[in-house]
Amino acid sequence: MIKETINELNLHESVTLTGRLTDEELVNQYADCDVFCLPAIIDSRGDSEGLGVVLLEAMNYQRPVVASNVGGIPDVIQHEKTGLLTKEKDPEDLAEKLIKVLTDSKYAKGLAERGCQFASTEFSWKKIMGQWEAVYGGKQD
Repeated sequence: MIKETINELNLHESVTLTGRLTDEELVNQYADCDVFCLPAIIDSRGDSEGLGVVLLEAMNYQRPVVASNVGGIPDVIQHEKTGLLTKEKDPEDLAEKLIKVLTDSKYAKGLAERGCQFASTEFSWKKIMGQWEAVYGGKQD
């Protein structure tokens, strides 16, 4: 269905469906993108995006992020600070947020920089291991 829509709307120059990427290809894709968008939904079983590790990845590459306000996404994206949150299943809201990021480079750069800082401090291995040790009682001899 997505491929058909891309064809119908002649979006070949704007939309790329990559499939699985090597690490080098992934770096190049992030370098070439202007914004990372994750329009997640709550599906018919009630499942949604968990923590949103892919969002942390985009943030570490200093890309502004636009994502749905569902599941674990708000644990990573602080609206208008580390990225933009959209209403679930609301294409108009999603478009509005994407247009804002794509037309205001200073705003987009600020989101990307704050997002990268947040991801590198709040989700660093040092912080994660400290939390792990706090929960499980530290090191055992």
